[in-house]
Amino acid sequence: MQKNDATISQLAITESAFSCMLNNIASSEIGHYNLNEARLEEFFNVPGIKFDTTNFAKHIPLFQRKLGNNKPLKMLVQPKDFKVQFGKYDVNVYAEYTLSIGFYLDKIGSDELLYDELKMQSEFNLKLEDDIAFIDLKRHKLNFDAHSQRKQPQRNKLNMTKNDY
Repeated sequence: MQKNDATISQLAITESAFSCMLNNIASSEIGHYNLNEARLEEFFNVPGIKFDTTNFAKHIPLFQRKLGNNKPLKMLVQPKDFKVQFGKYDVNVYAEYTLSIGFYLDKIGSDELLYDELKMQSEFNLKLEDDIAFIDLKRHKLNFDAHSQRKQPQRNKLNMTKNDY
């Protein structure tokens, strides 16, 4: 094969089989994300990310209000319950899933502060080239419907009120 030749890759799979594959990956160790300040810097390849109660207050002020300033945080994140459809909404792949997220102080033995499950949807085009999958993410968002509206997270050790949530 010459240097400019590309291997033509194909993937033939049903929606059900792809959903099953994603659920198996999500339930394995590779599908569990333990994200603290250092891991977020590495994940995004951006030095200087601050993931603590003070800096995260721009997004969720509750942690700073309940825990105080400059407390390092970590998140345990895991997707689950994938349901995939092909060829919807002008993309190759449309996926609905649940994103489980738990917040902790970033210290050994820290108790879970808050846990919730968010309904998500992602829409993307998938391209295979030289046996490598490339994802062109078009939309990634919360999937709000009448069944996903709650007044409290699933687990809450921060004594949150309905207004806090």
